[in-house]
Amino acid sequence: MAKCDACCSIVMDRRGERGHDALVETGSEKFSPIGKAAVTKASFICSTCGTKWTYENDKNNSFAGWHEVEN
Repeated sequence: MAKCDACCSIVMDRRGERGHDALVETGSEKFSPIGKAAVTKASFICSTCGTKWTYENDKNNSFAGWHEVEN
């Protein structure tokens, strides 16, 4: 299935960007690299189109944020 318009509008690779209302969280994990701030990584699926996403909140990585998961 093709991505819905809301998924197409998600800004990837930029921490702090918003997802959309049809994203349903399917899991999350938090880890702490030695000597760095904690990183949270959450998994989502779009209830409209089925696209799978991860969101990484990592203050040390300027390319953290939304990433589409390959099916």
